[in-house]
Amino acid sequence: MPTKYINCNVINIKDGTWTTNTTLCTEGDLISYVGERQDDTSKALSVDTTGLWAIPGLIDLHVHLCDNPSLSATSEDFPERNFQVALSNAARNAHEAISYGITTLRDVGSPFGETLRVRSALSGVMGSHPRIFAAGPVITYPGGHYCDRAIEVKTRSQITDAVLKNVDMGADLIKVMNDPEDTEAKGRGYDPTLSSADLEFLVNEANQYGLPVACHTFPSEDGVLRAIQAGCKTIEHAAPLNEKILRKLTKNDVTLVPTISAALDEFSEKEVTSKFPATADGFRQFSRMSYARPESHELNPNGVPSSIRTWLSRLTEFLPIGFDDPNVQIATGTDAGCTGTNFSSLIREIYFLTMFGASRLRALQGATVLAAKALGDNTLGALEQGKKADIVFLSQNPLEDLQGLLMPRLVILGGELVSDTKEKKYAT
Repeated sequence: MPTKYINCNVINIKDGTWTTNTTLCTEGDLISYVGERQDDTSKALSVDTTGLWAIPGLIDLHVHLCDNPSLSATSEDFPERNFQVALSNAARNAHEAISYGITTLRDVGSPFGETLRVRSALSGVMGSHPRIFAAGPVITYPGGHYCDRAIEVKTRSQITDAVLKNVDMGADLIKVMNDPEDTEAKGRGYDPTLSSADLEFLVNEANQYGLPVACHTFPSEDGVLRAIQAGCKTIEHAAPLNEKILRKLTKNDVTLVPTISAALDEFSEKEVTSKFPATADGFRQFSRMSYARPESHELNPNGVPSSIRTWLSRLTEFLPIGFDDPNVQIATGTDAGCTGTNFSSLIREIYFLTMFGASRLRALQGATVLAAKALGDNTLGALEQGKKADIVFLSQNPLEDLQGLLMPRLVILGGELVSDTKEKKYAT
């Protein structure tokens, strides 16, 4: 039914301006009008949103929808066990995401591409759910990261077959694991990862079918450069930034997705506040939105792995450099689904970006217009006529205080009201 949201404040996420006493109209799943209130005789439902602030629906570019992030999860709770477990996990995770105004999720890896099967069944389980862009089976090098649940490739014919498998399953993107400093790659006496030329071959194969490539690469400079030069659309986790990398990022229109939340969730609060003070304020304010691991948790019996420490150290060092350059595209992704990182984490990810030098506007752009660009979907990420009617109404201006993101007053997905956002476990 056509709906008018009247008397609201609408934020232009592209430039940080806003209009007051504005009418925002939706028809079907699209925004049909944004502007001054108009008297008309239409039969549109009118919703008084006086005093509320409207922003685009939020986008998390890096999730694992079918996984169980709980610290108490057992081996039976993981999606490779059976389809119903995967579907149950996905429904719970999707519900949490949408209740926080996260209207779009990009799944960048599930066991053997299970999310693609789950996506088609999810509506029957929970009705409205976030838009889901999903990779098929992850592609990795022999014995590489995620290899027990991915397609291992070494030759170009294997690369072609792996891409075609994704195409046949209906994937929206390709996810590849490729960094010579991966824990799984180091110590072999040779580099088992895809060369720059082979990675470029993979990207070209994917692009033939209109599929962008997301490359998992951390923590090395070499891994980032290979991904950029090969034509990958997004770089997941990586942080090394210097003048050479910055030039290539902007020239090649590549987006960084640092997943700060996942890095921090490996540490106890004590370690975060003592060793990574730049993140301490945000970690404390949003600690209830994570399953923060105690120092003695069995997942890290010997402490946080050195590779994770290196990753977070490099994020701390390099992200401020990226935010100093207005042309570098840094968008939000959380790695939600990994143990310790849940599906409300995007809210603190936005806040964490400000801890590393982003303005509130730039951090919000990372979760809206820049994330939509990384997806290759120009119908998302802004409140404009003709865009998808994914709208979040807040009680305060997020450009002045991001805490308002914790408790959206209304969430609209494709023109439909999501009604379960009034009370939250983590509301302050």
